[in-house]
Amino acid sequence: MRQVIDHSCMEELKSDNGSDVELELEEVRSNFELERKPAQSEVKAENGLPKRQSRKPKHLSDYALLTEVSYPTSFLAAMQSEDAVHWRRAMEEEMNSLHENSVWTLVDLPPGKKVVDTRWVFCVETKADGTVAKYKARLVVKGYVQRPGIDYGETFNPVVRFDTVRTILSIGAVEKLKFRQFDVKTAFLYGTLEEEVYVKQLEGFEDGTNRVCRLNRSLYGLKQSPRCWNKKLVDFFEKKRIKRSAADPCLFIRKGQKSK
Repeated sequence: MRQVIDHSCMEELKSDNGSDVELELEEVRSNFELERKPAQSEVKAENGLPKRQSRKPKHLSDYALLTEVSYPTSFLAAMQSEDAVHWRRAMEEEMNSLHENSVWTLVDLPPGKKVVDTRWVFCVETKADGTVAKYKARLVVKGYVQRPGIDYGETFNPVVRFDTVRTILSIGAVEKLKFRQFDVKTAFLYGTLEEEVYVKQLEGFEDGTNRVCRLNRSLYGLKQSPRCWNKKLVDFFEKKRIKRSAADPCLFIRKGQKSK
């Protein structure tokens, strides 16, 4: 809403209160003119067309970034960094986990098949004081190059409803129950891959041949990985006689002899 300045009122206040009011009125005029002045968010380019000009947000003017953690974006960058020894150890730990889960089998690339590229993603876990606790490296497939109907089929994966979480917490509070939570390490590697997907041998871990990796497990980055993991989890629960709820596909229930 635009402000309207009544000049007659301004003159009356000025005559009654003197110079203090005059200074305040000048400030009001300045602010009013700034509001009326159009924002110079566009400038003319060489071809005469308007070009948007980027500006720093005003709400960040009082902040400064004092520290920044930068991670290598490739295998070569990791090996050329000061922390190359730590990154190499992190990649070896990831490779050991992949081998333990038989994630792939080295084969010759069949005629007519294409390989999907992979990349290393690096990060660190920090302590409360900001120091590095652990260096982590994860192998990720470039899933955006996958071809529908060839490299993947169905990708739908259910996600737990927030109402379900709140209901369970409410029941636990009323019944004074104890909750337990846990994390499945490298969860996607447990999912069995149904499609025929090939990836290149990992940079820095090649065996000197032209063979490629045929995936047996769902690696991070594949479009179907979340669905494969969910299917594996559901199969495990069913074997343990833990039934899926009809109200939420991510809620599983097992009734014992003393269950209510």
